[in-house]
Amino acid sequence: LAAGISRASAIGFGLDLTLLSPAWCKIRAYLIDTCFGLSTTCECMATIDRFLMTSRAANLRQLSKIKRAYYISVGIVVFWTLTCVPDLIFTYISSNVCANYNDIWGTYYTYVNHWFFCTAVPLVIVLIFGTLAYRNMHTLTNTRQLQGADRQLTYMILGQIILILITIMPRAFFDAYSSASLTLNKSAEQENIEYFIFNIVNSLGN
Repeated sequence: LAAGISRASAIGFGLDLTLLSPAWCKIRAYLIDTCFGLSTTCECMATIDRFLMTSRAANLRQLSKIKRAYYISVGIVVFWTLTCVPDLIFTYISSNVCANYNDIWGTYYTYVNHWFFCTAVPLVIVLIFGTLAYRNMHTLTNTRQLQGADRQLTYMILGQIILILITIMPRAFFDAYSSASLTLNKSAEQENIEYFIFNIVNSLGN
């Protein structure tokens, strides 16, 4: 929503709100990073929960409880709301550009928040537990132990897994390319093409 508001105002009215309001510059960066981290983590937890619920092992199924999910959800919200607080401190407008201007936070965000928490970990969790959940579902379907509602929910989770891969993998490949090509001399046309691709990938991720 935060990203959409800025894009809509820039495209529809020619106004970049992030440059008009220092407060919005900070809040927009904070909301985008926090909400993206929250949504990605919750999708990963949903994948793990689907694996636990479809497991034939009773001790694993017992781990999938509403009370435990509540505590984990609270922990996730607290983690991301606190982790992204530096966005409110180090993001501001300078030389008509709204961006982060702290090297330490920039490095931490790039390699820890972005690459580790929002790219590598989700991909590993989704691939591993998504595959295991599908295997469990296939086994339970063959033995007719999976109820109709549970089967529909499992298919929904599998659809979400595919959606996660679609949103995360293009951004991961683009970031890997960007990191590898930092030292290359690029023409203006190449930079424009890369910026266009970045906007598409960023729109998918948000």
